[in-house]
Amino acid sequence: MTPSFWSEHGAAAATARHAGPGVGAGCEPVRQVGRWFERVHLAALHAAEGVEVLAANRAIRHGGDTLGELDVLYRHGGRVVHREVAVKFYLAADAGDDPSAWIGPGRRDRLDLKLAHLANRQLTLPERARAQGAWPEDLPFPAQSEVLLLGALFSPPQDVRLPRGAERNAAHGRWYYAADFAQRFEDQPWAELDKPWWLSPEHVQLAPTRPASVLAQGLSRPKFVGRVDDAVQRAFVVPDGWWSDRDRPVPPR
Repeated sequence: MTPSFWSEHGAAAATARHAGPGVGAGCEPVRQVGRWFERVHLAALHAAEGVEVLAANRAIRHGGDTLGELDVLYRHGGRVVHREVAVKFYLAADAGDDPSAWIGPGRRDRLDLKLAHLANRQLTLPERARAQGAWPEDLPFPAQSEVLLLGALFSPPQDVRLPRGAERNAAHGRWYYAADFAQRFEDQPWAELDKPWWLSPEHVQLAPTRPASVLAQGLSRPKFVGRVDDAVQRAFVVPDGWWSDRDRPVPPR
């Protein structure tokens, strides 16, 4: 994966502007933040002037095998575009700037694996399908493929950094072990953000708050929290002992 991947595919500059409190009112929320944003994103495309949605969540099959699923195929300005949509949150669990150091809060995903899957599988789906004679006859072939990758990156407070290749303005926060979070912030108010509102910093202003020490008590899974200071701050609080190298996700066989 080259360092220019983010800028080449327009991923790092994506924001959550379509996932604010007043957007997607016609979309029934779901627990999975990625699935929820797919609905909001599709609604935004349908509402956009000059955009024609040609296909969404379309499985591409060859014989009895599924080659993949097109997230969106749309036409804008006479140009047909294939777009993949992904929402991911990663914590810098290991030292260094290699993307493999960033791990999903559930410890089942790694940033480098996701980027490789996007580049080598999802974005190449149209070309692979055409090469096997499996591109649907009822769909025009796209002139380009792109990815809209949203989410945020989180560093430990003593080692603030971004992965190699990320843009400087990439959404960025901190992550804390529960004991450290409680000691640092004590009675300061923080709000726990439930899915699917992880993409919407504005919801921090609407959610009820509790003291940091209370939020950190008896933590059994990572919590996504936020507060409003000079600006909206978002953070992950994870159970003490959440990470060790034996938990590192590995590529699928």
